[in-house]
Amino acid sequence: MGEQTKIYGYIDEFLFPMIFYRDNPTFVFYPSQVNSKVISSLPEKDNWPPLIKQMFSISQGDANIQYDGRIIHFAGNINTLDYHLLIWIKKFENLLRELYWVNAKVFFESSYYFHDCYFEYKINKSEKNRLFSKNISPVKEWNFSTDLTEEDITFLVNMGKKV
Repeated sequence: MGEQTKIYGYIDEFLFPMIFYRDNPTFVFYPSQVNSKVISSLPEKDNWPPLIKQMFSISQGDANIQYDGRIIHFAGNINTLDYHLLIWIKKFENLLRELYWVNAKVFFESSYYFHDCYFEYKINKSEKNRLFSKNISPVKEWNFSTDLTEEDITFLVNMGKKV
């Protein structure tokens, strides 16, 4: 028997199509196409704790719900994720390294061991400048913030060692 843990949030997609005048003056690169492919290629099953395709959805269609870019949203009710939260966050950060985005936020709600918290990711200025260059690749560096204290993080690390 376990306890329900809610994890949810969003990834704010990098909006601008990139136009490159390499060999083809009409070549346009759309980061949204890469992001869609990455999300659709997530596994349907995963080692614990799961980060799977079924957790994710991308806003589509009407420009009124995509003003200034699409939102990649995710959510899941996971059995007692508290013990494995830092492993899940590491998986999430690996996913971010494959995507084009400007900010992301993860909300964690525990009903058992730990308190609710958030994790926020924002690309830094040099990364944003790089995204506007001709040397474009997925985001690799960001600024990170959380409402967890050092004591909270130590608690989570120690919980993970008990499993």
